[in-house]
Amino acid sequence: MTSSFATGISALDLTPKWGASAAAQIIVTAHTALTGVTMSASPLIDGAGHIISADHISFFREASIDFANISVTAHGNLEVPQHSPSGDSRIPDPLIPFLDPYTTPARAVGAPFNVAAGLNQPVWVDVFIPKDTLAGVYQAVITVSLSGQSPVAVPLTLTVWEWVLAQGCFMIS
Repeated sequence: MTSSFATGISALDLTPKWGASAAAQIIVTAHTALTGVTMSASPLIDGAGHIISADHISFFREASIDFANISVTAHGNLEVPQHSPSGDSRIPDPLIPFLDPYTTPARAVGAPFNVAAGLNQPVWVDVFIPKDTLAGVYQAVITVSLSGQSPVAVPLTLTVWEWVLAQGCFMIS
């Protein structure tokens, strides 16, 4: 079956520090209407058998706010930006987690999702690196799945450096 969508990338390559997060976007482009789109990740594994759990990889669907019916005459409102990335009155802003972090068990809220024909749907991929992670190059696969089509594998390479981001406030104001 021919794919009616594209992910917009062929691989992700991230370089975070210990105790930090690294993020990237995967853009799902719908050539025809897509339904049931979701993503999952395998654990990150280095060549020596060290593992960063897939639980440290989170997905967020980027939602948009439609400014089409906003009145510019109301106090504080601005007109619709002239150059929206979506080419219309929608401006991307909130990130909706695939899984609600405040429910037990976690409830699906941001995925699966649908993408109308001719539109792009950005998804943020966030990888948290625990402080006890050994430095090295880790690899995983992000799988983009949708109804009625074969999944697409997006390789993820993560290079972890041997230092921790400083914690705390270092500037008093």
